[in-house]
Amino acid sequence: MQLETPTGWRAHYEKHIRSTQWRNTRTAVIKLRGAKCERCGRAGDLELHHKTYERLGNERFSDLELLCNPCHGEADRVREAKVQATRARARHNRALDTYASKKYGDEWQDRWDCDDLEEEFERWLERKEE
Repeated sequence: MQLETPTGWRAHYEKHIRSTQWRNTRTAVIKLRGAKCERCGRAGDLELHHKTYERLGNERFSDLELLCNPCHGEADRVREAKVQATRARARHNRALDTYASKKYGDEWQDRWDCDDLEEEFERWLERKEE
């Protein structure tokens, strides 16, 4: 199974969430932290939220947060927004590198101030959008 693909990753995630290991982790976190939402204090049906998927299948307790359903949904939205922002910044940086490499050569970082080049690149993007 290839975890690099969304389908492969999702299948791995679903299998892990249904596992005995995950149920045992959830039980241990509830015993350790108490049977209430760590954000709002609500008791009842609680879910484990992954703060990160870095160690999926081998999570540390610090990777997890015990949350009620509404807080879990909000935490997922916030995490996804951060992931999207990180991806957008990475795309921007790759585009900047491509622009600078084409204009100034592969060693542009040795000869140019990154802040100045960033401003030049932003102006170029704005002109391109007009």
